[in-house]
Amino acid sequence: MTVRAPHRAWRRRVLVVILPALILCAPPGLATLPDGAVARIGFGRVNALQFSPAGDRLALATEFSVELLNSETFEPAEVLMEGVRASCLAYSRDGSVLAASVAADGTGAHRRVKLWDAATHEEIRDLPTLHGLAVALSPDGALLAVDDGGLVTIWDVSQGSRVATVEVSAHTWGVSFSADGVLLATASGSLFNRTPIKLWDVRNREDFATLSAQGAGFSVAFSPDGQFLASGITGYGDYSDTTVKLWDASSGAELATLKSHTHDVRAVEFSPDGSLLASGSVDGTVRLWDVASRSLFTTVTADNAVYSVSFSPNGSLLAAGTWDGTVSVWEVPE
Repeated sequence: MTVRAPHRAWRRRVLVVILPALILCAPPGLATLPDGAVARIGFGRVNALQFSPAGDRLALATEFSVELLNSETFEPAEVLMEGVRASCLAYSRDGSVLAASVAADGTGAHRRVKLWDAATHEEIRDLPTLHGLAVALSPDGALLAVDDGGLVTIWDVSQGSRVATVEVSAHTWGVSFSADGVLLATASGSLFNRTPIKLWDVRNREDFATLSAQGAGFSVAFSPDGQFLASGITGYGDYSDTTVKLWDASSGAELATLKSHTHDVRAVEFSPDGSLLASGSVDGTVRLWDVASRSLFTTVTADNAVYSVSFSPNGSLLAAGTWDGTVSVWEVPE
């Protein structure tokens, strides 16, 4: 399948069929099924996904589980948890730890943050959280930042202890550590509380910069070199700013407003070399931006609301998870 692009064709490499209408029988050693059941019907909504830093797995947080796909075949590889509603997940940059926020029932109550050794898949921590709408790990996996409904709590992973809280006054939908672990970005807000994007000094536990943004922040991501911060905005209420913004991470100055999406921008991520920025939106599209020129490079359609995007470690693939339970994977043009 070929998708038209402004400069060159961006070919869709594979569509990972994780549709609710597809019957997936549980392979031995993977997902177990309730007594009397012979199959599971799909994964449900894909709330978040991320390629492992090692490049061998694509982790999924779905309405029913936390699962790992083989990133070569995109077949199921491991099930870390099942029978839970997973809202978000994140790997540490060094690939040592995987974290996910999960709830034991469909209401989202009784939520916990689970942490696994990314190599052995052994659970290493089980931490409480009030909401857990967003999680991020520091580059070395030593610290965990998690949404706690009006607060962002920072945990020491090795000790399982709280080391700091930062007040954001609204639910936090996106968190991201800079590549050196010095800064933490938060994207927060609600219909009645449009909180700006904020930068926090992790070492000194203090506010570093407040970034002005119309609407509520939904997603944030630092560039690999730490120079830029990207944010995705939602058009809550009368606000119609469904844009992607590019910021100077050292000063908090706005560098560019990237306009093209027509609905909430749920996900942003830089390519590993920092030259491209991907944004995924509820409008059903994934847009790829050229960071240097601040211009739209190309657009592909995911056919449903996009909740998460992720580049493979070598930058050759881009994955998107959608509301209808589909994972799409494209080859990124050189």
